[in-house]
Amino acid sequence: MKLSMRWLVGLAVCGCLAYASQALAGTMTYTDNGYGSYTEEYVFPSQTSVTTCAGQDTCPYDTSPPNITTVQVTWTPDPTTGENVLTSITLTSTTGGFMPWDSLFINSDYTGNTGDLESWNYYVINDADPTSAQLGLPGDGVYEVAGKYDYTYATTGRVGHANGIKSSSLTGTLYSGNIAKAGGTATSQTLTYDFSSLTTPIILGDNFAIGWTPYCANDVVLVAGTTGPSTLPEPTAMALFGLGMAGLASWRIRQAKNKE
Repeated sequence: MKLSMRWLVGLAVCGCLAYASQALAGTMTYTDNGYGSYTEEYVFPSQTSVTTCAGQDTCPYDTSPPNITTVQVTWTPDPTTGENVLTSITLTSTTGGFMPWDSLFINSDYTGNTGDLESWNYYVINDADPTSAQLGLPGDGVYEVAGKYDYTYATTGRVGHANGIKSSSLTGTLYSGNIAKAGGTATSQTLTYDFSSLTTPIILGDNFAIGWTPYCANDVVLVAGTTGPSTLPEPTAMALFGLGMAGLASWRIRQAKNKE
């Protein structure tokens, strides 16, 4: 019986550890079920008065790629500090691929106030070309953004919408090179930004905001989320936790009876 109790106690500990680790790591996935049905918007708040295309799911969203259907943000706790380290951002499209170049905007410490959504801390550019350089944008890489910055704007597609951040508004370089990789099939394309190559990690606070757009500013994506537990613990972890706790309860009852 003593051996059984030890096993049950061990299971309880394992379950607690599994439960805790499951709650710390996180993934937020945003699914597009039609304009206005979730936290994705197709224009940044600061751009809503720039063009007649703002605030509607057309012009030219319905006719030109990419049609962004999901945005997945993944992070993992730093083993030393416990801070939430951004590990990847994946976008999914169902219209046959992504258009170069792509711009990713990150607000790692969003306050929750709509007016602060565009307080970008980091800017990532993917597949930069001579056109982007002419607009004043940097080459491929991950950059820190100044407190006050200037956008570049689309001249095709959603004319006047933000499609990048000028080099003059960037204060530091976390990584030089392309960290994004496209994949998938002809009917379900993915574009994944992998941040594992950064020597200085991007730390997500309690809340964050993510923006993305191709060079023409079509499908300007904006999502906001929290790094709180976003998924239920795995069934195995819950089973171990429950079995262990039941064993502990049985052990306490037996101990109480022995004292009577």
